[in-house]
Amino acid sequence: MSVNLNLTCKHFGFCGGCSIADKPYDEQLKTKTQAVQNLLAPFYDGDLPITPSPAAQFYRNKIELSFCNQVVWKLPPHGGKQKIVRDKSAPLEFEKALGFRVKGRWDRCVDLQECFLFNPQLPAFLKEVRAWAADKNLMPCSMTIIESWKKHRKFWRL
Repeated sequence: MSVNLNLTCKHFGFCGGCSIADKPYDEQLKTKTQAVQNLLAPFYDGDLPITPSPAAQFYRNKIELSFCNQVVWKLPPHGGKQKIVRDKSAPLEFEKALGFRVKGRWDRCVDLQECFLFNPQLPAFLKEVRAWAADKNLMPCSMTIIESWKKHRKFWRL
């Protein structure tokens, strides 16, 4: 399957959910196979049988989503890699975001509006979860607070 269907969503390049979706599917398989072989090299040097998905989109069967309360960033253009700069003279604005983590960040997530990896119904599901969380007035967990607690818990008596 060497056809490049160009199935990159509007979050591609910024979202950590996928990083090679712009490549033809057979090239994606080679890249992933090589990554697994490199990871297993100290323990296993045999062949890795690869079973391609019959579909080049909506093929993932597991995802990990995050719900964040984060400072609003000005997003780069589609696939942009320039640094995101915030106007520090303006007061902080916060947003709730539900989706995959931002590529290379543990403290931010992409407010996912579309995705070609998992299930075509994922965006509608996320919309329902957002509405449910807003209706119940649920706040996302702060990873900054959790990481701070992990770092300093030896000083706290709980």
